[in-house]
Amino acid sequence: MNHYHSLPRREFLALAATAIGGTLVGYGSQITAPPRIVSLKDAHIGTLEIDLRIMNQYMKQPRVVQDFYTACRVAMTGNSPEQAVAQVCRQFNRRKIGGPLLGDLSASSVAVWMHLPEPDVVKVLLTAVDSDTSTTFIASEAARVHSVRCEGLSPDTAYRYQVIASDGVRLGEGRFVTAPTERLKQPFRMAFGTCFHKVGMYRPELMQLIQERGNRAMWILGDSAVDGRKDDLQMINVDYLLRDLSAPWQQLSANVPITATWDDHDYWGNDTSGAFNNQKKPIDVAGLLQSWRMQWNNPQRDVEREGIYFQTKIGPVHYIALDTRSCRVNAQRGQLHSFLGETQTQWLKQQLAESTSPCIVISGGTMWSDYISDGKDSWGTWDIEGREEIFQWIDAKSDSLVLLLSGDRHGARGFEIPRPNGKKIYELEVATMGGVPGPGAFGKNTEDQLFGLESRSWAFGELTFSPDGQGLKTVFRL
Repeated sequence: MNHYHSLPRREFLALAATAIGGTLVGYGSQITAPPRIVSLKDAHIGTLEIDLRIMNQYMKQPRVVQDFYTACRVAMTGNSPEQAVAQVCRQFNRRKIGGPLLGDLSASSVAVWMHLPEPDVVKVLLTAVDSDTSTTFIASEAARVHSVRCEGLSPDTAYRYQVIASDGVRLGEGRFVTAPTERLKQPFRMAFGTCFHKVGMYRPELMQLIQERGNRAMWILGDSAVDGRKDDLQMINVDYLLRDLSAPWQQLSANVPITATWDDHDYWGNDTSGAFNNQKKPIDVAGLLQSWRMQWNNPQRDVEREGIYFQTKIGPVHYIALDTRSCRVNAQRGQLHSFLGETQTQWLKQQLAESTSPCIVISGGTMWSDYISDGKDSWGTWDIEGREEIFQWIDAKSDSLVLLLSGDRHGARGFEIPRPNGKKIYELEVATMGGVPGPGAFGKNTEDQLFGLESRSWAFGELTFSPDGQGLKTVFRL
């Protein structure tokens, strides 16, 4: 059991139950949220004082951690930031800035990400839990940011690992379980959610529950860690440092492989997308793309694309992650392909056409349906024709279950999207990782709504995949 909790687990579950009417447990109706919770409005301001409050809102951090963050923040926003940060790390005797962060899990491999203050060659020492034989994977060159690919692993197997610097200093460690093969023999779970924002990155109970429930990996769908820093790349790095100093995040990301896509707040700012901001001034899209690829550990991270979209397979599940921000064409809003862009749209069609998986999961940062907020800043106000085109491609996948994941509108909801001949496409929107305010739990027309959890609630989504005869059974839990 980890000891970074400040709220007892029982109290946390009671808080969650109170948020949805007490249906999880039968106690705790008088419990209120702990004091000093930073509002989303303040988090978007992001001054030093506010960010230190975020750091300390659930458990007061050691003074040395707060001082290190403060010193690094000054170094990152000054002249020669890389050299200045390296000097701060030497002063505080810290050998890493962030990591290990696991990512890009498959049946035979995983990637281990590290962020160092100075270039070094790191190695990953990997051992199957039921074995004493270790395998070493070494980075190809000295660098500050590494994603070390560990290949040749066995499927459905638990491993422990250590990350070691060139001088033998241990930089981090953790455990994980590889993905199953396509021929699934036993159930496995995948977690997902969106809208951590900065305020959720220090919430310990939620992240521990994801790990405790044995989730093989997690899909994060936007608005996490960075809050409206626009294209101030230095302050974006500061927000990622705040993430990487969170003990709950360190525990989760070192043991549960993470993939991530962005939405408006960690792309640029509220309701922004494409090449121009709301004042029609240029956005440094290339700089934002480069920064994102450095700070996350996604599949296909080295593939040059106009956005951060990618695809991967976890056992029999085909996961397709879309970029619903940077590829929008501002000048063509309302026209065909203005939302995903022509290139990403064609790529998505190709993925759907070629996929033979019994379950295809397609994620986007914003909502697919228009039930909440009348499609605000999403498909319904950008590209209705393009959405219908994609839905028709999904309709044609008669041998596959296609699930749509989404976020942006705080709260959690499920919808059945009606299709011709009585068919339905299911959308699961879980935007409760940060417990922040938003619209009501239910849309105006609830006929097609499966469930609703109001904003200011804390929850994550979970999909369990099980063998079912010759097919695949998929169960969603909130």
